[in-house]
This record gives sequence, structure tokens and C-alpha cells, in this order.
Amino acid sequence: MDTVLDKPIYSKRHISIPQREVELIDKMSSKLMNYYGYTYSQLHRSLVRDEYKRRMELL
Repeated sequence: MDTVLDKPIYSKRHISIPQREVELIDKMSSKLMNYYGYTYSQLHRSLVRDEYKRRMELL
């Protein structure tokens, strides 16, 4: 019998950032996370959803 604990709750993905961009991306992410009050994961999901909606409206 499957229980809630038997199924993974989260999915993890890793991203690669070129070394020359790490500091800049970290600063931009931190400012956006502070502005919206989001964690890194929440910020990413929100930005992906917003961009998806914006692109789908154009089709």
C-alpha cells in the first residue's frame, strides 16, 4: 500500500552558471528575493510562471 511518505514530495534540478556570472546572478537573485519576500525556489517558480503566461498570450 502506498502512503504519502512513499512518494517523493519535491523534485530537484540543478543549474549551471558560468563562473564569471555567479556574483552578478547571486546579487540579482538576492535583491529580487528580498523585494518579493521569496526563497530562491519560490522566485524561480514565480519567474517561470510569469514568463510562460506572457509567452502564451502572444501565441
